[in-house]
Amino acid sequence: MITYNHEPYIAQAIEGVLMQETDFPFELVIGEDGSSDGTRRICEAYQEKYPDRIRLLLHDTNIGMMPNFVQTLSACTGRYTALCEGDDYWTDPHKLQQQVDFMEAHPEVNLCYHPVKVLRDGELVEDWLTRPPKADTDILNFARYGNFVHTPSVVLRTNYLPLPSWLLQSPLGDFPLYMLCLQSGRAHLLPDYMAVYRYGSGVLSNQQLARKYQAAIRTFELIHDNFEGEVKRIFARRIPRVKLSITLRSMLKSPLEAGEILGVYWDNPLAFFKAAGAYIAGKLSFGAIRLRG
Repeated sequence: MITYNHEPYIAQAIEGVLMQETDFPFELVIGEDGSSDGTRRICEAYQEKYPDRIRLLLHDTNIGMMPNFVQTLSACTGRYTALCEGDDYWTDPHKLQQQVDFMEAHPEVNLCYHPVKVLRDGELVEDWLTRPPKADTDILNFARYGNFVHTPSVVLRTNYLPLPSWLLQSPLGDFPLYMLCLQSGRAHLLPDYMAVYRYGSGVLSNQQLARKYQAAIRTFELIHDNFEGEVKRIFARRIPRVKLSITLRSMLKSPLEAGEILGVYWDNPLAFFKAAGAYIAGKLSFGAIRLRG
């Protein structure tokens, strides 16, 4: 569990882990990244109450999401690792047991996940953000469709250690981690809703949207550069499709910012016009990024 400035939410996240009923021991590792609110105080209070179940990794200053993510993952020593960020929470006390039982019975599965409810504006709603292609899937579908898995639903077989150094360069942590795990196994979707994903409130500004898009593109580029075979070929096709989709949508929203948009997403404007021409000719299809707040 990584957390930063999650004071209103962190207790619920921790309680969701502590309520798990399992026939195996588990440890909650919390990476607290120098929060400026009361998050650390709450984490320390729980650690004092449950010293045998909670391990705190405390940073005196904020080191950033990805260094905190990598350090926290690297500190996990069990056969399986479950993910839950400090603003999400688990709702089923049998979540871990169900997922571990399934993975024990299916050694070919390296990633097990499930549907979640989405908390939006104080109301629990059905998930409109992700659409898994099928219950049993592999790394190629993740490459084709992107991240259709919510972080608090995931249990991973801990086969990803040691983490590669390039992961620290990625603006996003969960998707490349899934790709690393799935190099040697499959993913499976269980049917039960067992967690809640907290959707960000408010409308994203154009600058915030641009940063999210840019983070996704950079993550795709790193995966392309560090994977081989069909995964590499899929991302070689997908990156220009995504860039084109983003650029066209952004230009339609703000035609006056066209020059800046071209400068952000393309090495040179000619690359954009080549991609646009290929799309018009039917050689490319739109690649969309589904943003999660």
